[in-house]
Amino acid sequence: MTGAPSPGARTFLLAALLALLLPGLGHFVAGERRRGAGLFCVVALAFTAGIGLGGRLPWPQPEHPLATVATMTTASTGLLFAGARTLGFGPGDPLSATYEFGNGYLLTAGTMNLLLVVDLLAQAARAAR
Repeated sequence: MTGAPSPGARTFLLAALLALLLPGLGHFVAGERRRGAGLFCVVALAFTAGIGLGGRLPWPQPEHPLATVATMTTASTGLLFAGARTLGFGPGDPLSATYEFGNGYLLTAGTMNLLLVVDLLAQAARAAR
């Protein structure tokens, strides 16, 4: 029988969407407040380190299809990505000795947040049973 998700599953589905808006917010809303705050700190720290090390916020380029993947991954940090782009952070300097490290941290921050979203979706699936 298929039907509407249970209230518990809906909470975790909403939480997954909120996690894409701001890292850790989904867990915070799902009742895991300390965990959500800690996860925000970890992702935000990695993101900030990436910017501080001179990493470049990626943007899709038709001639470089992997740039689209990098953009989607990094942009999954939501407001961190949008705010940094709006404020002009993350132009990157390929000649900097730390440029690649910065890029690595930015991609890691996005990947970590995507894993947090997957965690919330798994919790939604468990709540739906």
